[in-house]
Amino acid sequence: MAKIKSFFSLVKSDFYKLYHLKCVYIAPAVMLAMILINYAVLWLEQKYLGGAEIPDEILSPVISGRGMLFSAGTYIDLGLFIAIICGIFIGGDFQNGSVKITIARGSDRVQYYFSKWFVTSVLSVVYTLLAFLACGILSGASGYGHVFDGKEFGLLISAIALQSFIGVATTSVYVFIAFTTRTQGSTIGITVALYIVVSLISGVIAIIATLNGSDRLLDLSSFTPSQQLTIASDPALIKTNAVTKATLLPLAYIIISTAIGLVQFAKRDIK
Repeated sequence: MAKIKSFFSLVKSDFYKLYHLKCVYIAPAVMLAMILINYAVLWLEQKYLGGAEIPDEILSPVISGRGMLFSAGTYIDLGLFIAIICGIFIGGDFQNGSVKITIARGSDRVQYYFSKWFVTSVLSVVYTLLAFLACGILSGASGYGHVFDGKEFGLLISAIALQSFIGVATTSVYVFIAFTTRTQGSTIGITVALYIVVSLISGVIAIIATLNGSDRLLDLSSFTPSQQLTIASDPALIKTNAVTKATLLPLAYIIISTAIGLVQFAKRDIK
């Protein structure tokens, strides 16, 4: 019982710290701007391409409100903002000595790690839900373009759950990096660089695989969060076995990164 109280005390303290970080509020403002830009593109597509006889394989998948709503999680670059927040939130605590003081007072290291992981994971889920809310409002204004019945609602809930889960997996990796590097600058630099490089590489691999019709390259690209988001944002793929990749791979990220992060945090001295 004492351990549970201690954990909730750490979580409460971390939520309080997160609440007072300006970047936590700047991030959703930028995300909203990105969504509005995508909505503007959607509006232009509908205005100038609506009614035109364009093959489905050429027509943009976000030309309908439905496409925009299901793709909500792909518009906000969640990984980039979570990477920066982890650097400031976790790396900052190491840099200013807060971690050393908290552990010296008797706090359990496992609880401390999970507190940071839980708080940042909740934040990533909140950002994802806000993205779906914003896209839902905008897609309603532009026209959903599809029958919204019980089956459609189920697909939408699946997309929201999957994209939130992928966001938590991405957050887990960045929390692990923050606990490994232990400084603001290093954490932000490494996580942002990792996000950009992985996104670029996965995008290039996906393009080459599509052009060459290579199933092996497509399977390789699916190991990255950006490609898992692509699966989770496509109503057609959500209904197929492809969704297994968007579930099991993020779960593997969470388990592996958290396990390694906990082990190294428990064994390394805090300076």
